[in-house]
Amino acid sequence: ILSKAQTIVQLAMMTSPQSALVNDVVDSLTAIGYTGELLDLAAVITAVKDGLASPNFCEVVMQLCEELKALNKMEESVSAPQGIDDQDTFNLEMKGFLQELQCPYSALTKSIDALSHQDNRLLLLNYLLSELQVARLLMEEENEDVSGAKDGTSTVKEHLCTILHCYGITTPPPSNTPPRKVLEKIIGKTKQALSQATEDHMSKPLISKPLSIDQWGNLERINDMLTREYSNRRAMLIMRAQLTGQSFGWSDRSKDNKLAQVLQKHHRLLTKDNPVSIARVLAARADFTTIEPASRGVVRQNTQSSINKVMIGGRVPDRGGRPNETRPPPEMPSFKQRTEAPQQQRSGKGRGGRVQGGWGGSGKRGGRGE
Repeated sequence: ILSKAQTIVQLAMMTSPQSALVNDVVDSLTAIGYTGELLDLAAVITAVKDGLASPNFCEVVMQLCEELKALNKMEESVSAPQGIDDQDTFNLEMKGFLQELQCPYSALTKSIDALSHQDNRLLLLNYLLSELQVARLLMEEENEDVSGAKDGTSTVKEHLCTILHCYGITTPPPSNTPPRKVLEKIIGKTKQALSQATEDHMSKPLISKPLSIDQWGNLERINDMLTREYSNRRAMLIMRAQLTGQSFGWSDRSKDNKLAQVLQKHHRLLTKDNPVSIARVLAARADFTTIEPASRGVVRQNTQSSINKVMIGGRVPDRGGRPNETRPPPEMPSFKQRTEAPQQQRSGKGRGGRVQGGWGGSGKRGGRGE
């Protein structure tokens, strides 16, 4: 309880951007697979506050720098600090390291003692984490390009071994075993399992006929198109959810940042990748085409709540709002037709000026000499 109270007080002392940056650091540490002690907001705040005096801060920074140096093939390096007395050496090496990374934050590179400020140490953690995630993505793309140019036999065999693992065969086949042999073993295990199951164990497959080469190509193109579409939609919804949660943090009434702590657990489970693949399409059964009504009892078991049981008794009252029944507000004066037109006299010959569709004067046409 005391630790939680200290965390609330420390978050309250921070500005909203700083508090959001702490949450980003925790999310990024989770995303890169970090399993240390800095997965808690209070631990991050304490580590950033202590700086080089914190072993957790030094450990994370050194891990990030070493992996970035290996992925980006950098020349600069950062030595592990031996404590606060080694701060000048650490700051000098970190400045050169950040300059080689082309760090856009001038607050981290403009002076040697930039990391003596707590805000800059927090910014350093966030920057190194973001750079590491980008470096990993670029490395994965390069590996995919290289593996795509080679034979995909190993990837196919890995998927087949995963299927064998589902049947309880944990020992992988020898490395020189062709995928066809592994597939034949899977087919035998599948037929054996189906023979022991009841007739109503599974419904008929949705795709009951073999597909031609053109149909396989069309199916793959359709799947790729839908995957991109729904991945974009999922990314948009996740971004909206994150921004909505962050907007509550700007209020003065939410300094304890409890909402951000709750949302972090759910945001970690959300991914923008669409999990549906062609394999799932082939495994779909005929009952998948049946759409259950939203009012059916089976569906309502997961959607009903206490508010759904509140019903308005009798006739619903008429709330009005029709345009033909709307009256003008009392302060608005009613329309009145103009009774007299302003007199406009032309200088010179005495002819009455024409205004508002009539002739000026006393109702007579002005003549010459009158």
